[in-house]
Amino acid sequence: MLVPFNKLYTASRSASNIKDLIDYPERIYSGFYTKKCIAHFESLYPEYEALMTTSCTAALELIALALDFSKGEEIIMPSYNFVGVANAFALHGAKIVFADIEPHSMNIQAASIESAITKNTKAVLVMHYGGAPCEIEAIRKLCDIHHLILIEDNAQGIGVTHNGRLLGSFGDFSTISFDSQKNISCSEGGLILYKKKFKERIITVFNNGTNKAAFMQGLTPNFEWISEGLKFNMSEYNAAILSALLDEQQHILQERMERWNALFETLEQGWLPNDFLPHHLKNGIHNAHLFYVKCRQTIERDALIAYLSAKGISTQFHYMPLHHSTFAREKGFVMKDDQYTTMEAQKLLRLPIYNALSDDEIQYMSASIHAFYQQS
Repeated sequence: MLVPFNKLYTASRSASNIKDLIDYPERIYSGFYTKKCIAHFESLYPEYEALMTTSCTAALELIALALDFSKGEEIIMPSYNFVGVANAFALHGAKIVFADIEPHSMNIQAASIESAITKNTKAVLVMHYGGAPCEIEAIRKLCDIHHLILIEDNAQGIGVTHNGRLLGSFGDFSTISFDSQKNISCSEGGLILYKKKFKERIITVFNNGTNKAAFMQGLTPNFEWISEGLKFNMSEYNAAILSALLDEQQHILQERMERWNALFETLEQGWLPNDFLPHHLKNGIHNAHLFYVKCRQTIERDALIAYLSAKGISTQFHYMPLHHSTFAREKGFVMKDDQYTTMEAQKLLRLPIYNALSDDEIQYMSASIHAFYQQS
């Protein structure tokens, strides 16, 4: 049996939407499906305005440009992170300062952020790993005390509610990803949510650094280039695919969670090392974006990867801590206290999880993992 790492969830109405654009191309010019996607998220996040972007990385780069980092100004973020997140800010003048993670959730620690704050700190970026909330209230409080911008990289956390609030509703900015690995995917795409006080700057940067918005509203007689900017907007074809999926969001997330729970419960039936399974997620808050396990050592993880690969089961480790990279060392992007980041990253392994994961695939995968540990 072959068990792929991921299978995209697709909606038949996405094809109908694409055909609609082909039959009525004027809808491409009007942004018909982009507007539907924006309306979906602005209804969920009434304190924010939304824009659809080419990717979540692009949404973060848009934020970085809008914040206009001066030389020496710092942004704190987890080292256990996607390289595109750090690049989005490094490209636009920010000095990256890395903070440590909490070992079970793999999320950035509020205490580590606090110890990293200096007089040069301008912003803090947090990630909700696997759609499980970080210590977001404590981090929000820290940012308020120190007058720092808070950016929620909610790439993995679509649809998750924490203490009555959606993830993505705590920051000054937040982002969501729709790439091919996410719960809801249009192949590639992103979303930025921003507080209304940042609107003028965000819109200018989004429109290639021009005054297009003011010009189109008749607020200025001339169309001009007024600042740095880039072309960030999502393709209307991607928006057409995404719009159909957003209409099924609740079903998609519920079905994926059912598959996650079935995998956990089947794995739980056999002997596994202590802390192998993510017990903190079994009754915790998340959206089943990832199913990760923790081996006892890197050598054990690598042996398990090879064993499962020979059985036709595709698995993947995840982020390599960024503070160890050649580029980070060259740039002086430091991490003062690496108590957990490297150790936990070297043990983590992601198993296949997707809506179409069958009971037979779950049984086969679980039996293979149990057999690995029985023989070792």
